[in-house]
Amino acid sequence: MSIQNGGHPSDRPGVSISFSLKLPDSQLSAQERRTALAKVKSQIALHKKSIEVLEKEREELEKDLSLVVYPVLTLPVEIISRIFLRCLPSHGRIAPSPTTAPLLLAQICRHWREVALSTSRLWSSLYLYGGWDSDTIYGRRTVPVDLQEQNLLRTWFARAKGSPLSLGLNFQFRMASTALLDLVSSYASQIQHLDLHMWPEQFQEFRPFLTPFPLLQHLATVHSDDVRNLLIASPLIRELRLLRGSKLDSLVDQSLPFLTHLEVTTITAEKFLAVLRNFPALSHFTCFSNVSNSFSIPDASPPITFPHLSSFHTTGSSLLRLVAFPSLNFLEIDSYADPDVVQEFISRSSCTIRHLVISFEDQAPDEIADWLSIFPSISVLEVKECLEIALPKLVDYLSSPTLMPWLTDISICSHIDSSNIQSDCYDALLKMLLHRRRHPLRAAILRRFHIKFTSPIDDCIQMWQPGHLATLTLEQLLEDGLDFGVCVEFGQVGIQVWPATYGPEHESHFP
Repeated sequence: MSIQNGGHPSDRPGVSISFSLKLPDSQLSAQERRTALAKVKSQIALHKKSIEVLEKEREELEKDLSLVVYPVLTLPVEIISRIFLRCLPSHGRIAPSPTTAPLLLAQICRHWREVALSTSRLWSSLYLYGGWDSDTIYGRRTVPVDLQEQNLLRTWFARAKGSPLSLGLNFQFRMASTALLDLVSSYASQIQHLDLHMWPEQFQEFRPFLTPFPLLQHLATVHSDDVRNLLIASPLIRELRLLRGSKLDSLVDQSLPFLTHLEVTTITAEKFLAVLRNFPALSHFTCFSNVSNSFSIPDASPPITFPHLSSFHTTGSSLLRLVAFPSLNFLEIDSYADPDVVQEFISRSSCTIRHLVISFEDQAPDEIADWLSIFPSISVLEVKECLEIALPKLVDYLSSPTLMPWLTDISICSHIDSSNIQSDCYDALLKMLLHRRRHPLRAAILRRFHIKFTSPIDDCIQMWQPGHLATLTLEQLLEDGLDFGVCVEFGQVGIQVWPATYGPEHESHFP
């Protein structure tokens, strides 16, 4: 019987082990057996020596590794905590997920877990989505089972310790248990931000409304008729969002001396003026409903001046006939507005609009320049929607050296066939970008340009990317400091971006 043994040479010089021998058979003499045994013992000794060498090398490597310092592990806990807080979403509504902060941070290593669990502000915001239940949707009240939500709420806010809390409850399509609502009530003294989307019957039975919320500053709800008592018990309320058809009828006569932000979807002209009169600290006002021109207020009534409002979002332009806002610097308006009414309002207010959010959905391409000329002083332009037929004109007008000379930031959303993006857009975009960056008549240079296309066509997903020459020019602009990105959302494929560093999270940059 024959055995072949091959050694493994080590990295150290002089250590090489290899031997080949035949096991003795019954015909070998005693001397030959002794010789074979001596060879085996010699090989064993060589292997032991090799193992000793490898053990010594292992010890040296382990010693070297023990001296290696990972900078991230040497940061002070306070710095790590601040970095962790930067990982939270900017909107502040944290839906628990093992793939996002803060749960993700607690899974990296033991040290990071300890830091994450000890950083109370990481756990001060929680958004619970109750899912849906067919019995609830069809009006059949059932006993909900939400032990998971209850345990999550307890664990999450226990880690928040004494921090002010932000809580969102989205139970529009499933009933929440009384136990869960009572648990919410136990945190009333800490809750600063409350976002409620609940089944109407349950909203009326929401027991926390019987409890004072002394720290509450932000409230969003779809049930305005049932929050009066809550607002009375919340003296510090600063932001109120009444969504999806909520009305101000039961609230407009309340005393809310600190209210600065108000959003409402249904409002009459009378209530609009009453809000501005009764809420003296109001600086940001959003009302989405389109108010008819046929007001009960006589046409001869002079517009009323409200000096504190700085941000106004509205649909149409009817409400602008009633007021003057001399401090207004942010305006969001839709394509149904009358440009003549808007122009009169700006002239009457003597205000300087710096930030404009607008849509071009039904304007003829030639009308876009007239709209843009109303706002010579804006530095930020957000176009919520621009039809494919109007996009080339919009980009061409933005190339003008005299139109909006202070513009530094542009965002555009456009619905377009993906096969037309490259052929119709990039030449015009490059011309505009170069003019905005380098034209000597500019009062300010363009620093940021983001554009998002939505396309129903999936067959041409490669057509949207800039060509070779366009890519070279865009890369030069990026190196020169321009914050540029293209985002394309296809019907079935999903989101594509250019450059690669411009991730889908940049969708938040669009209005």
